Amino acid sequence: MNNVYSVGQINNYIRRMFQQDILLSRVYVRGEVSNLKYHTSGHIYFSLKDETGTLSCVMFAGNRKGLTFAMKNGDKVICAGNFDVYTRGGNYQMYVKAIRLEGAGLLYERFLKLKAELLEMADCLNWIMENPCRNFHDALQCVYLYHLAMCLDGQQHGISIG
Repeated sequence: MNNVYSVGQINNYIRRMFQQDILLSRVYVRGEVSNLKYHTSGHIYFSLKDETGTLSCVMFAGNRKGLTFAMKNGDKVICAGNFDVYTRGGNYQMYVKAIRLEGAGLLYERFLKLKAELLEMADCLNWIMENPCRNFHDALQCVYLYHLAMCLDGQQHGISIG
């Protein structure tokens, strides 16, 4: 145990590594906005995510003046900024200087599609609850007709449902 360092020393060392890395000093990152929080100080805290991971981000109030749209969860954006280490928490994050909107993110579109499907299923279940089946055969027929309707609807949209 020759070299024993404090937590602060390690965090500061890692911070210097981040600050000296040219790639991390000006980088563009594409992702989908999540966990969005507008702070009373004017700062914006959010995460960027894709199918493979998540990055913590902050846009300070001074940089927010250049933001040309009201950012919301699910937006697909490209962020320009740099990475640094918040030494008190030992966390790295992207310090965003500018954000460009690309549209709704793929993950958010999938979420909306799933939400619509679940609401549709809820409508079917509500219908079944309002029109109770008299016996087991009627219940099977309801499920079969619902599945058949889903298959036919899927075929109209080029989707194959097993």
